[in-house]
Amino acid sequence: MKTTTHRRRVPRNRTGTPVRPSSPLRRVLRACGHGWIREGYARVGEWIWCDECADFARVIQVEE
Repeated sequence: MKTTTHRRRVPRNRTGTPVRPSSPLRRVLRACGHGWIREGYARVGEWIWCDECADFARVIQVEE
C-alpha cells in the first residue's frame, strides 16, 4: 500500500516545529572574559561575536 505522506501539503509553508521566541532575560557568558551579554539563541559551545575583542568568543555558560 502506497502512503500519501510525501504529497501532503504543509499549511502556510510551515515546515517542522514552530520557533520558540527568545527570552529577553537570557544571558550568556563568553570565554574571552568580557562578561555577560544578552543573547536570545546562543547555546553553550557556540561561537558568538564579541564587540570588545572584535573577534568571535565561545559561550561557556547560559543563564535563563
